[in-house]
Order: sequence, then structure tokens, then C-alpha cells
Amino acid sequence: MYEYDFAISYAGENRSIAEDICNKIKEKYGDYSVFLAENEKHQFIGKDGERFFEKIFSKSKQVIVIISKYYRQKKWTRFEWDVILERSAENMFIPIKLDDTKIIGLPSNIVYIPYKNNSTEIAKIAIYKLLQYEKKQGILRKTDFEKTYDSIKNSEGALDKAYQLVPC
Repeated sequence: MYEYDFAISYAGENRSIAEDICNKIKEKYGDYSVFLAENEKHQFIGKDGERFFEKIFSKSKQVIVIISKYYRQKKWTRFEWDVILERSAENMFIPIKLDDTKIIGLPSNIVYIPYKNNSTEIAKIAIYKLLQYEKKQGILRKTDFEKTYDSIKNSEGALDKAYQLVPC
């Protein structure tokens, strides 16, 4: 089963761009789960990092990769890249290029999104790609109506219980 809708792979020098894309996905397009290492340190501090990140990138529906000269230079992002390349060919990753950096394993004919302060556009494309993937996999998201219905159903009797707590 999947743990996240998205995981973002990036070099620390590009963290602000990764955070911006993460925020755009969450703010503008609903309740999507996004793994961003900066926000999830409590999950992996003190653990086997290779095993942890291998699981994150393999158990995310989509992986957004922010490619830059820094991404190519870092030992850790090279490890992440190797894990990402093991994903299925039809759902490998969403490449975002900040510069003309070439990365081993990234064919020159792969279509990517150039970054030009266009995080909203990137978020929109990523969401569409996620929804296409979910449709192919038969994964159904709850509609707003279903979420509201479940919320009401789960709160049945809550008002009666609340009245019992109020002294008369």
C-alpha cells in the first residue's frame, strides 16, 4: 500500500523550491500527502536512512525529482536517484529541471518541466499525473460529499455525549 501521494527528492540547496512545490500541492489542490524530508525529520532521525528512503520512494504514488547541479553532486541524492530508477517505467518520476545538468540514467529524450518560478503549474501537472495513475490502478478518492458524509456519520451521538459533559 502507498504511504504518500508524492515524495519529493531534492538537494538541500534547492529546499526552498521543494517546499514551494509541496505547499502548492497541499494548499491549492486538496488533501494530498507529500513527503518532504525537511518536514518529516522526526520519522527518520536515528534510523537506517537508506532503508527508510528506499521505502518512502517505493511506497509513494508519484516522485517529484528536482534536478540541478547540486542534485548530481550529492552522495545522498545519488542514492535516492538509484532507488527512483527502480520504479516502474510507466510511473517512474516527474522531473523538474532547474538547469542543464545531465544525470546518469536520465535519457535525453525524457520530457521534463523546466523550473521558472512556476510551482503552481508544477503542482497542477503533478496532481493530474497522480490522478491518471490512480485511475489506471483503480484507486478511487473520496468525493467531498463522501468525506462530509463520513464525518457526519462518525460524529453521530457526539452532541449527546457533549451534553452529558456539561454540568446543569
